Amino acid sequence: MVGDIVNGTAVPCFYTQDGMIIDSSNGMHVDINGLKGPNAVGKDQFSFYIANEDKSGVAKGTVMPYGSIQYANYVGRSYEYWKKVNFNKIYTTEQWVLKNLTGKYLEQGKID
Repeated sequence: MVGDIVNGTAVPCFYTQDGMIIDSSNGMHVDINGLKGPNAVGKDQFSFYIANEDKSGVAKGTVMPYGSIQYANYVGRSYEYWKKVNFNKIYTTEQWVLKNLTGKYLEQGKID
């Protein structure tokens, strides 16, 4: 995606007829109501990582939420699991933290 979906400057890869945006740059990012607000992870935006090889018991092509235990194990960085976030070892930008929350929201089984 070119730009930033949060501030409305993004050019999406794909729009569905009901307005959902799906972007597959650097993973997969979904905004279930398009450019309408609130444009916040856990509310209407979710980010996923797509396995690019068979590794750690995960098959190539598997879609994993950023921040999930499966994602953290696959990339070999346990500190990126949302329950174990270690800000001394990861990027502390708001963008990374927002991506991380998708796993938290889905694992808890609730969306704000």
